[in-house]
Amino acid sequence: MNEPIRLCVGCRGRASQSQLTRWVWDDELMQVVPGRKRPGRGAWLHPSRSCVEQALRRRSIGRALRRDVGTGLDGLRAWADTLTEPPLRSSEPEPNESARVKDNHFKEA
Repeated sequence: MNEPIRLCVGCRGRASQSQLTRWVWDDELMQVVPGRKRPGRGAWLHPSRSCVEQALRRRSIGRALRRDVGTGLDGLRAWADTLTEPPLRSSEPEPNESARVKDNHFKEA
């Protein structure tokens, strides 16, 4: 059985649920929830500092949760400060060279 694919609200890359963290709004602050253990809306993020920074800069977390998150992002910022790994890439495969040539409508002589 295939795992559901979700969209990172930071880099907007697609990845399976196991590669992302789910953030929910709880009691005036953001909290990470493993998997889908809580009902309601969630914002999915790669566990990388750059994805968190992009999400904060674009204000995409509030849009994903459909609410004004205001100052409740302290937990998310603290979590981002603990991250050291590089950003994860999208799980979608790169197109092969023949597909690029076909899409760009040119061939090498």
